[in-house]
Amino acid sequence: MIIWRYLCRQIFSKLLLVAISVSLLELLITMMGELTYSDLSMGKAALVTVMETPLRMTELAPVVFLVALLVTLGGLANSSELVVMQACGITKLKIIAFSAMLLVSTHIAWLITIDYVKGPLSHATLQIRDGVGDSSEVFSGVFMDAGKLVAAQVDGDALKDVRQFEINDGKIEAFQHAPNLAYDERRDRWLAEDVSALSITPNGLVQQVSDSTDIDISATPEVVQYLFGQSASLSFVELVDYKMLSMTGRLYVRKMEVAFWDRLSQPITTFALLLLSASFVFGSTRKVSASERIIQGTVIGVALVLVQDLLAAINAAVAAPAFVFALLPAALVFVVASYRLVKA
Repeated sequence: MIIWRYLCRQIFSKLLLVAISVSLLELLITMMGELTYSDLSMGKAALVTVMETPLRMTELAPVVFLVALLVTLGGLANSSELVVMQACGITKLKIIAFSAMLLVSTHIAWLITIDYVKGPLSHATLQIRDGVGDSSEVFSGVFMDAGKLVAAQVDGDALKDVRQFEINDGKIEAFQHAPNLAYDERRDRWLAEDVSALSITPNGLVQQVSDSTDIDISATPEVVQYLFGQSASLSFVELVDYKMLSMTGRLYVRKMEVAFWDRLSQPITTFALLLLSASFVFGSTRKVSASERIIQGTVIGVALVLVQDLLAAINAAVAAPAFVFALLPAALVFVVASYRLVKA
């Protein structure tokens, strides 16, 4: 028990040191970018940079945990403390499993914490950048709804400047426009004012006048928010809600799908990288010293995280299943790490 407490203390002390070092470096680089490329004053640029640092550290978390474990186990190996632990009956597998589970649990706790503050932080930084005090956020976009193309702006639970195109065999046959739409939950319909409609016939455009206030859009405000919302600002709970909704067949948004699997794969990727880092520390030091192995592991870990970011960008643009690109790097790292550990 004393050994486990000692190992836990060593891991968390190195994790804190690495996290502070990476945060300060990220803070400095981002601050320079804000002052160079934005129109914010120095005070506002500093405030925005500090507020966005926790969100950016979430992206760098796998690298932070990787380096922390490399430094911890590498330091214990250089001081022969790992040899003493193994002499006490603690196997390499137990040391690796304990360290990996401890850091993965910490990563999950960090992700849960960030989920609670992500929305307010993102909104606050947006207000500072735009210089406005309005709490509403307006998103624009297009989506297909029951064979109709809909273009609109989303302002909370309302739709503005709605244009609906009825398409048949690749040709636009009718067009409707409404300046404002509000959702009537009791009637389960979108209600509009001043609806204008046009029919496209072989003889030309025919304007239609209708007293109806209904616009035939089946998507509810919740679905519309997912269609137009920013996936990066959604919490994991909201992404799970989207996934449950998409499994009913009512909704599929590629960027939301990619965001869901990317968020889900983060702890898995961290676990695979921790196994890889352990394989570098516990490898043979006859040809390469432990310090050199720490540097090698850090470089490879950073490269793998960059590759995962690249695959995430590709994932948003291709038609392949989103989970394949999200989980593929972690699976490959896990196989390589397991092979190296068994060989060691």
